[in-house]
Amino acid sequence: MSLSIITGRLSEKEVRERLFSCTNADVIDEIYRFGQMMLKETLEVGRVLDSKAAQLAAFGSAVTTLLVSTSGSWYRLGNRWTLLLAALAGLAGFIAAMCAAQGLALREFDWLGEKEWLEPSCFTDINKLKRYRALTIWGAMDSHKDAHLGKALQLRRAEKALVVSVFFLLLVLLQIALVNFNN
Repeated sequence: MSLSIITGRLSEKEVRERLFSCTNADVIDEIYRFGQMMLKETLEVGRVLDSKAAQLAAFGSAVTTLLVSTSGSWYRLGNRWTLLLAALAGLAGFIAAMCAAQGLALREFDWLGEKEWLEPSCFTDINKLKRYRALTIWGAMDSHKDAHLGKALQLRRAEKALVVSVFFLLLVLLQIALVNFNN
């Protein structure tokens, strides 16, 4: 199954066919306006993903820092198993932070430029210009969506690693409670 089927995305060929089959000026105008709105939404999704990546990186770093800075206490309060569980929690927190940081990494994407803005072959017909610009808006959105998919994959990994880290941290606390309850 192709990615375009999974996400409902169109190929460039499909977009071109749809745009150039339309001749009604009002419909072309609506397609153009809606494309502008969709591009703004696509950019907002990128900002949301970056914000989430920053939060996950901070949580993963906080868990790792907490565990490393208090590692001496874990052993005194528990036993060797407590230290092992704390190390696993710290490692998972570190992996979460690294995956989230990779999600924050800059990605290459296509964007609108002067060529698209001032395409001379479209200067004689407003509908041709709007169809052309709708196509370039689609190209920018499609490229951003590819970048978003890469970020989302890294964020999913970071979330899973953070869940594992919290699970091991809870086991550490349970282990400490059991060791101290038996003493």
